Amino acid sequence: MHAFSSKKITINLIKYPNRESLYHDLADDIVKDLAILLEQQRRVSLSVPGGTTPKPLFKKLRSADIDWFRVHVVCTDERWVDEADKRSNARLIRENLLTNNAGRATFLSYCHNINDLEENLATIRKRIKMILPLSIAVLGMGTDGHVASLFPDAPELSDALDEDAPVLVVTRPPSQPETRLSLSAQTINAATIKHLVITGGDKLEVMCQAIRSYKHNLPVQRILNGTVVHWAP
Repeated sequence: MHAFSSKKITINLIKYPNRESLYHDLADDIVKDLAILLEQQRRVSLSVPGGTTPKPLFKKLRSADIDWFRVHVVCTDERWVDEADKRSNARLIRENLLTNNAGRATFLSYCHNINDLEENLATIRKRIKMILPLSIAVLGMGTDGHVASLFPDAPELSDALDEDAPVLVVTRPPSQPETRLSLSAQTINAATIKHLVITGGDKLEVMCQAIRSYKHNLPVQRILNGTVVHWAP
């Protein structure tokens, strides 16, 4: 583990020889932390990303022998699509994480009323507030420096990064085909434990740019401080 610090950001960076080692060790860390937190609290919450990166992690977590009945699972972000859609993060999480032992967890999905965004948003914000602060937040990052659905080209980015932002925000990045729902930076940063998973040399360089200078204006900069970053080639 390497500690990196700038005037604004301090992180712990763990480098692994390969992705299998990363997912194995990270799953162990998450399970151990959930077990400890469950000894201290009646319920805990775990936010996880969508996309292809977390699939191997989900397959390791879902068999963990912990009291999943007392775990709330939420998406870090979601596409505004029906949950049956193949691009739905909720579908990905249900199929790859919420099976085996983890099938006993309570899942908080974001797109209950696909026909009314505003009504859906008001309802889901209330539900999210009930499980805050997040116990553990697991995040991915794109080569453009986005985390969750906090994309650099989203017109709503400034508001989503604001300390007074609501727990869940709507973003409409032109680079993406769908409207997005995303935990705000403030919600993510309030998590007890934050893990960022990145793979490949390009993403490592983006993260290093984020640490070196705020001039790059990368969304990931806003959640890096105090985060454990896991990297593999």
